[in-house]
Amino acid sequence: MKRALIQLYKTIIGHTERLFGNGPSESELVVACMHSTPADRLADFEKLVERLKKKFTFLDPSDLPIYLEDPSHFTNGPYFLFTFDDGLANNFESAKVLAAHKIKAIYFIVHDFIDSQNQELYYRTNIRPVVNERVDHAKSDVTAMSWSEVSAIARMGHCIGNHTKTHCLHRKMSRQEIETELDYTDRKIQENIGAQPLFFASPNNTLESIGSDAARIIYDKNYFHFTTVPGLHALKANPKNWIYRRNIEVHWGNGAIEFALGSFDLSRWQKQRDALSLLARASRLDTSSSL
Repeated sequence: MKRALIQLYKTIIGHTERLFGNGPSESELVVACMHSTPADRLADFEKLVERLKKKFTFLDPSDLPIYLEDPSHFTNGPYFLFTFDDGLANNFESAKVLAAHKIKAIYFIVHDFIDSQNQELYYRTNIRPVVNERVDHAKSDVTAMSWSEVSAIARMGHCIGNHTKTHCLHRKMSRQEIETELDYTDRKIQENIGAQPLFFASPNNTLESIGSDAARIIYDKNYFHFTTVPGLHALKANPKNWIYRRNIEVHWGNGAIEFALGSFDLSRWQKQRDALSLLARASRLDTSSSL
């Protein structure tokens, strides 16, 4: 009952924001974080893409460094970027849908999930212990893409990003453990697509998975770090190369998606954005002082 009321609240707020035109500025970039895209919901995903095309200009991931350098030069928006976490097998079909629309996305993959001998057990143990069986009920909803499929979506024009080796990155890990989490997936992506990944997405809650050591390593690697915290990008005070994301899922109703992509809920995340800014700033200062 409580969950239903929360969804109703989000739906009402989301529709209200849309009706009154309280949307992002023409320079704003909205980055979506998605996960599962089940085969029996691809029609819903197609409808979502069509709705977003009416509201946004889709940003090519290769233009992200230019955008973050100075968003004010981008005035044909607001802009939108799809990202998908975990590398689920059902993401392969969503990649084909987006390619048909000439939209490029970023797919973040987990090395050990793909290489696991029992992918479903790995997924349920290390990535998503609670699976919504009403949504994710097929094998492709709980298993990973193969490395050949990862290579295939790269050939479609999508970008492949690092989502750690295990999906278990934690801020209390040693520096060596953190480097292992990042280096394994980096090397495997290089082997399969022939390029060093530029994009990294921290798993779970960014402020739990990323501490000062990880922040410095991320800075040293020149990653564009995709976080779990929502926010706005057309602001000069943002942490350089750290990207805010809005979680949406293909099975959500229109109102809930409008709510997630709107501005009403952003104030609730201010403390987390402040913490991210401090962490990102400290990593740059610490790296500079050690030179």
